[in-house]
Amino acid sequence: PVGSLRRWMWVLAGIAAAINAAHGIEKDGAAAGLALGALSLLGVLLHSIRQGLDTAKAVGRNRGLEIWRRIRYPRLSLAAASIRAARELDQDAAWQLAWIDRFGVGPDASRRDRVLGALITDRELKEDRKAAKTGELTIIGGHVQRDVSADIREYIDAERAAARAEAEAVIDSAQDALIAAGLLFGPDTLTENTLGGRAAELLPALQDAIRNGDLPPTPGVKRIQAFVKDDLGHPSIGVPTAQELRNALSGIHAVPSPEHEQAAS
Repeated sequence: PVGSLRRWMWVLAGIAAAINAAHGIEKDGAAAGLALGALSLLGVLLHSIRQGLDTAKAVGRNRGLEIWRRIRYPRLSLAAASIRAARELDQDAAWQLAWIDRFGVGPDASRRDRVLGALITDRELKEDRKAAKTGELTIIGGHVQRDVSADIREYIDAERAAARAEAEAVIDSAQDALIAAGLLFGPDTLTENTLGGRAAELLPALQDAIRNGDLPPTPGVKRIQAFVKDDLGHPSIGVPTAQELRNALSGIHAVPSPEHEQAAS
């Protein structure tokens, strides 16, 4: 394979350089030995450069531009190489990401934008470090993001408080409406509408009994139970039902008889 060939070339050249350097040092001194060793590697180095240029030309890459990038922007070149090694990207994509990581903008941006972008990136990095220490940042799906759970809880609490205030306003309005209805139509209407089940079924009969004088205007629980069972012939009712009926009848008064009306007149 081509990759193995290049590696073994450098291995053999390194062995030859070591032998020549040792021979030169033994015979003519250290300077001659180092010169012989460097010359042993020079041929392989030139061949590797030539091979790299041919490869770049074949794939449409500008080898000279790549070399100048490494000389002009050594930090960005190392960053791009690290990104390529980590993410298996092509050289152009890694170069773009390295600029964005360093300056916050791509290589196509102006110098002014690069300078300002670097300042902004440094400031945001410092702020994010403080936020990470205080627990404001979290990792979600492999990405560092701001923890919005506190904001969500605050929003939910605000919505609950608003809903509670609105519900209380509705309840107050309903209570005002009930009070007004009681003043207009009397307490009987409100009481009857709150009953259900057997109490609502037995209430009309008890009202008739009060009007006819068969029951006192405000009968007690035991009297209501006895009247329902003995006089109406219904099954006996429990204390809660009798209490509901007593509360419903507490505002009902018996209609005066015609004799009482004539006496009053």
